[in-house]
Amino acid sequence: MPGCDEEHLGGDSPLACKRFLFRMEPGISTLIHGFKYRHMRRHIRFLCAYLRYRPDLKEFARGFDALVPVPIHPARRRERGYNQAEEICAEIRGFLALPVLPSALRRTRATQSQTRLDRRKRGRNLDGAFVCPDPEAIRGKRLILVDDVFTTGATMGRCAELLLAGGAVKVAALALARVEAAREADDFALEMEAVSVFAA
Repeated sequence: MPGCDEEHLGGDSPLACKRFLFRMEPGISTLIHGFKYRHMRRHIRFLCAYLRYRPDLKEFARGFDALVPVPIHPARRRERGYNQAEEICAEIRGFLALPVLPSALRRTRATQSQTRLDRRKRGRNLDGAFVCPDPEAIRGKRLILVDDVFTTGATMGRCAELLLAGGAVKVAALALARVEAAREADDFALEMEAVSVFAA
C-alpha cells in the first residue's frame, strides 16, 4: 500500500503540518467509499490497523494533547449511522495515546458534498458550517484534526481556524488518505472509478 507522507505547511495555512496514511488510489478509494456510502464500518478498522507499522506517527503524536474529529451534520450522521472521523479517532486513540475531544467542533449546517466542488467553491461552501462551542475545553491545547480524506484542505483549514481562534495553540491534520495535488480537482472522478472497481 502507498506510504505515509508528511508536509509542513507555510504561508497562510492554519495547519502546522499534515500527515496521512495512504495516497488516494483506487484500492484505498474503494475501502473509503465502502465506509462512507455503504455502511462498511469494518473498513475503518482495517485501514487504521496499518498504524501498527507506523511508529513514526506515535512519535509525531507525542507533540500533541488530543484528537479532534471533523464533525458532520446531524442529518448526515442519521443517514450514515456514524461520523467516520469519530470512528477513526476511536480506532487510533489507543495507539497514539491521546484522548478524543468529540465536542470541540460542531457542524451547524449541512453543506453540498465537497467532492464536486473546485478549490474556490469549497471555501464558500464551508462558510458558517462549523462552530467551536466550548473554547475553554481546547484553550492552550495542541490538537490533531482527524478525517478520512484530505483533498484541498479546505475543511480541515476552516476547522483549524476555529480551534485556533478558540484558544488552541497548535493544530495539525491527520487523514487516512490524501488526494494527490495533481489530481485533487478530479477526486470525484477517482471515487467513481473506485465504485466501478468495487462493483466488479
